[in-house]
Amino acid sequence: MTCALCVRTIENALRRFQGVKSVKADLKSGYVVVISEKDLNTQNVIKAIVQSGKPLHSFEVTLLNTLEK
Repeated sequence: MTCALCVRTIENALRRFQGVKSVKADLKSGYVVVISEKDLNTQNVIKAIVQSGKPLHSFEVTLLNTLEK
């Protein structure tokens, strides 16, 4: 993420998942915290972010995949 628009775009893309209660993206750290009532599939999360027009860097994808295991 490089700007406030990136933050807003990613947050909006992830809020669309059923069961998501809260999404908070932090521009400085690059982290996104999602609180959901349901389990989220990592590949679907990655796809939603990429389809929003915001590419993921390899370390972000690795982090997401590690969290799911």
